[in-house]
Amino acid sequence: MEIQQQYLTTTDFRNNPHEVVEAWKQYNKQLIHDDIYGMWFAFTLTTTFTTHQLHKTLLVRAETAGKLCGLHAHNQTAGTRKHRGICAFLLPAVSYNGFPHHHGLLRVPRAYCCDEKVITTSEHGNNVAMVVPSSVREYFRLFPVRAELNLNLLYDTREDLTGTSHYALPLDADPQTASTRALSYWSDRSDGELRRFDQAVFIPWEVRAALPNADTTKEPRVSY
Repeated sequence: MEIQQQYLTTTDFRNNPHEVVEAWKQYNKQLIHDDIYGMWFAFTLTTTFTTHQLHKTLLVRAETAGKLCGLHAHNQTAGTRKHRGICAFLLPAVSYNGFPHHHGLLRVPRAYCCDEKVITTSEHGNNVAMVVPSSVREYFRLFPVRAELNLNLLYDTREDLTGTSHYALPLDADPQTASTRALSYWSDRSDGELRRFDQAVFIPWEVRAALPNADTTKEPRVSY
């Protein structure tokens, strides 16, 4: 199965759930592999926002963080989006006990990942200080208070001058394991989680369209 439709319908997903999941896994792994100008990070968000509210918020966050990388309204061509654009793949999910959340992949420009900042994330209910590129911090910073954002990032642990630190792990850092590790849970049915691939979306699509394979792949999401 190829991800080529304008969007995946609920019927498509129910009839061929395994094929849809595997198609998405291969699609995103190839996208990460081919995107030489970007770095991708895996995240999980829990928030009181609906998918629609989160969609609108992430559009604003992509624009704000994009300005940090030199992407402004007056210079948004396919070339500048490819080199400077920020976008996210958002996958709505519901846990076995009915808890809504979102998995995702965040793309930031590789050329703007040298400057590092610290952001507070969460793991198993505990706050974790995470070292991330400044563009990643800007993207997740200043969410509306009413969103009650809780963020988890895939990370690696390193020893440095301050002791043991957590660093956000780019999915191409170790091509053999990182992207596989990030995407493997998508086909894991043992946790009883429902992952709504029929509602998966790239935000904003204009940046995704400037990345590899955009000519043959249309926006795979439901319309808002």
